[in-house]
Amino acid sequence: MATLNEYYLKDFSILLSTHTQWTLQSPTRENLTVTTKVHLDFDSNTYFISFFVPKTDNEVGIFNLLLSKLEEAKKIIDATFISTKLPGESESNSTDLIFSGRVFFYYEGTVDEVEFLKLKTHLKNDGLFLHFRDSNFSNERSKLEIPLAFISHDSRDKVLIATELANALQKRMLPIWYDEYSLKLGDSLRESIEKGLKECKKCILILSPNFLTNSGWTKTEFNTIFTREIIETKNLVLPIWAGVSIAEIYEYCPILVDRVGINWDKGIEAVVTKIQQAIMTE
Repeated sequence: MATLNEYYLKDFSILLSTHTQWTLQSPTRENLTVTTKVHLDFDSNTYFISFFVPKTDNEVGIFNLLLSKLEEAKKIIDATFISTKLPGESESNSTDLIFSGRVFFYYEGTVDEVEFLKLKTHLKNDGLFLHFRDSNFSNERSKLEIPLAFISHDSRDKVLIATELANALQKRMLPIWYDEYSLKLGDSLRESIEKGLKECKKCILILSPNFLTNSGWTKTEFNTIFTREIIETKNLVLPIWAGVSIAEIYEYCPILVDRVGINWDKGIEAVVTKIQQAIMTE
């Protein structure tokens, strides 16, 4: 099931965005790290703001605190000058964009809707249009989305390969099962992984030297997806070769040599395009 953080990463991904993080003290004196993003919409010549807020005892109090810092948030756009120009159109600059008044709060807990409505109604007269997306939002939305791909990787490849791939797929609006997004505190690791492997349309294998020498979770995931291939009589594996040779792949599993894959060295955009084509053409 997709997490709120996953939706925050991919929502508005078609727009250019710039962000920062603030450490705030809540009314109950706990420190919270809030992500603040400014989203640039050159088509409408406007920008808007979104916040990702961790769970707290007084979310509306934190929302009010963040709203008091809107002018500071608007300055984020000044730190990154962006210019665009499409054929036949005049140049557009980020400094020319106008604040639309829209503010989105992504909140990891559950929002008190009555209190939020009071806040929203009060500030509408000031030209602010508030929206919230909380844990109920992510729960209901994820029920409508079945992950299209499972990313199987060695943890040592997470930072340099797996996370970059996951984020790029999310930006293409491809729901995926990825441990960093799909697991939350208290989940059963085995049950969550098994569910992901059973439900996903494809399994992306990041075949690296780390993967090939891992006899733990990656080997279990590999065996599970190949068992599913036998049962469903379908090719489910999408291999990404990351610094491995044909001989090394053959030694690990001869069948994999016959699978058309893509080399990670071709670049993230080429890799994601190939994966998207493989998933969406079936």
